[in-house]
Amino acid sequence: MSLYGEHVMDHFKAPRGRGTLANATVKLDDTNPLCGDKITVHLRIDEDGIILGALHEASGCAISQAGSSILFEELAGKNIREVLTMPNDAILREFGTTLSVSRVKCALLGLAAVKKAIILNAEPRPKDASVNK
Repeated sequence: MSLYGEHVMDHFKAPRGRGTLANATVKLDDTNPLCGDKITVHLRIDEDGIILGALHEASGCAISQAGSSILFEELAGKNIREVLTMPNDAILREFGTTLSVSRVKCALLGLAAVKKAIILNAEPRPKDASVNK
């Protein structure tokens, strides 16, 4: 039996929201320098700030992979303001156990990257905008 439970291991083994988004309006690369986990966030945000599409490419430990999968399963259709105010517990409670400080950073890498991507691209883009690099 896994320390993190079947739900988390399912997200690790069959990650949701994985891939690239050809028509992304926002793209951001981020890493966790403590362990080397990496993520590239691809978001398609409309002029009203609604996330129309969200995919990610990631590599790293089971916790970072599962945390990103849990998040990306829920992003499409959300307003960017809603995402920016999303509490860390929205992801952490999915693990069902207390994580060490360093493992919390792993679990929240996806959420931190998405929030950075939104903040760095604060103005919602028109539907025909190109990808930011």
